[in-house]
Amino acid sequence: PVGACRQCLVDIPDAGNGRGFPKPQASCTIPVAEGMVVETQNSTAVKAQHGIMEFLLVNHPLDCPVCDKGGECPLQNQAMSHGQGETRFEGTKRTFPKPINLSPNVLLDRERCIVCQRCTRFAAEIPGDPGIALIQRGAQQQIGIAEDKPFSSYFSGNVIQICPVGALTSDDYRFRARPFDLVSTPSVAEHDACGAAIRIDHRRGKVMRRLAGNDPEVNEEWISDKDRFGFRYAVRDRLTSPMIREDGELRPASWLEAVAVAAAGLAGAGSVGVLPGGRLTLEDAKAYATFARDTLRTPHIDFRARPLSEEETGFLRSRVAGTSLTYADLDAADHVVLAGLEPEDEAGTLFLRLRKANKSGLRITTLSPYASEGSRKLGAEVVLTAPGAEKDALSQVSGVTEASVILVGERMATSPGAYSAAAELADR
Repeated sequence: PVGACRQCLVDIPDAGNGRGFPKPQASCTIPVAEGMVVETQNSTAVKAQHGIMEFLLVNHPLDCPVCDKGGECPLQNQAMSHGQGETRFEGTKRTFPKPINLSPNVLLDRERCIVCQRCTRFAAEIPGDPGIALIQRGAQQQIGIAEDKPFSSYFSGNVIQICPVGALTSDDYRFRARPFDLVSTPSVAEHDACGAAIRIDHRRGKVMRRLAGNDPEVNEEWISDKDRFGFRYAVRDRLTSPMIREDGELRPASWLEAVAVAAAGLAGAGSVGVLPGGRLTLEDAKAYATFARDTLRTPHIDFRARPLSEEETGFLRSRVAGTSLTYADLDAADHVVLAGLEPEDEAGTLFLRLRKANKSGLRITTLSPYASEGSRKLGAEVVLTAPGAEKDALSQVSGVTEASVILVGERMATSPGAYSAAAELADR
């Protein structure tokens, strides 16, 4: 706790046990002690809270209707509950040039910033990318980046969501909709196998933005930038209406006509195959499998973009690979071995969970041809291996116990014998 915004001031009077404070204190920074009396709503606390809110709004723009955060702004809520009805400030509010590009996706409106340090703390503590920091001093203190060094992070979009004001905004969403215009739908991110919970906000049938969902068992409250910003593919170069081919030419059709033609074609086909792809959730994959087997009466359904080798097939059917593994198992593990897997690039949620567990003492070993930046952030022990030589490196990994976890990446498919070596290591 840094006690930056000071809005949680409380009165802790002396109850005769030496636990009191002569002035209001930021409650987020004070540990609870035996016999402590905390007043949150007496005259002293309320006066302090109102005073801090007045200070926060001295230079803050009061243009909530045009602010991207208007309608879902914690500062707006606090101002309604603890702010004055009218301002006593008669000067001119300071302004800055805007917006400032912190990265291709994140824009900064400096005059809205209340220097709460949520963004800087997130960048340094969660993904380990301290590319955004407080610059200047005193009244000129503000959020910034180094010259010609954009805020490059796989998770930079999270600072937009946790910003309590409209200071950090999304280049993709900025001034395109208001929160009360949006319809929210819970969903699951599709860009990797992590199953991160997301919230899709759409307006008149068009997706406007994606936000991280709150799922403590999976992604907690963070998502990668791929999951947050990578949704425009759904509307680019896509058909806007069903098309039916007649005499070698495509023509627009209604959905009822298209479904009828598709049903007739499937009913008259001698053999049907279903290839839904590998980016489906378990629920969607189950629905496709049920549709293929019960409705189309076909056993030909697959998600793979390429045929698997006998070794891969055997590994996926083995007792080891069939073990149910959860993120809670990662939190409880004493050693994680990453074989041909770069979680920061390939599985953002997995990377954040591993980094969090590493802070609590988790040992991480990664087999890779090079020492990546993600390995450094994880505090991982890097075992350098030539491409194709992972099998020998796996057999030499030490410190694997019953509480260890072995995560095998798809890149191991190019290393003959690597899957078998991983299974042998797990059995041993």
